[in-house]
Amino acid sequence: MVEKVFEKWIHKTVEVYVDDMLVKSKEEEDHVDDLREIFEQMRKFNFKAHKIKSQIIAEFLDEFPLEEDEYVEDMMDVDEEHGNLKDLLTDRNSNRWEILVDGSSNGEGNGIGIVFISPEGARMAYSFRLEFASTNNETEYEAVVHALKSAIEMEVQEARVTSDSQLVIRQIEGKYCTNEPYLQKYKKLVMELAE
Repeated sequence: MVEKVFEKWIHKTVEVYVDDMLVKSKEEEDHVDDLREIFEQMRKFNFKAHKIKSQIIAEFLDEFPLEEDEYVEDMMDVDEEHGNLKDLLTDRNSNRWEILVDGSSNGEGNGIGIVFISPEGARMAYSFRLEFASTNNETEYEAVVHALKSAIEMEVQEARVTSDSQLVIRQIEGKYCTNEPYLQKYKKLVMELAE
């Protein structure tokens, strides 16, 4: 069904994966219009956005910083399989940082986005372009690794990392097996950094 609904855009501005969809633009200035067009198509067919890409949030916040009275939570009004993504941020621990991560990989390159939210609600958004070839799963792990390394440098004592990659999260939790040797190395590094 996804192939039919987005047929006109697939391999042009949209790449479709098993549990993910990526909107890309040839020119940076066209990205907002391309996103708008895809979201309009999603609304037309009553699609729900089950995953919001923190890469998009990071790049958007970098280009269009929030006003003082706006919050990242307000941008995340999407339905999730197990509730609303905003709920992840409302169950706040007074000492816990929230870290949203995402990685994206395509023929043009690879990049990661990280949004740090302090216990007081201050937001810091970062995006990085990776200078090496990697699969989408490796890129998702890179986002988690970079977030954890940054959190350690910032001396964050308690944090919750949220990713849209079900595979990476389930492997880290031990719910999925990590069979690929290159992903086993990433998982080991993540576990070491998380200690």
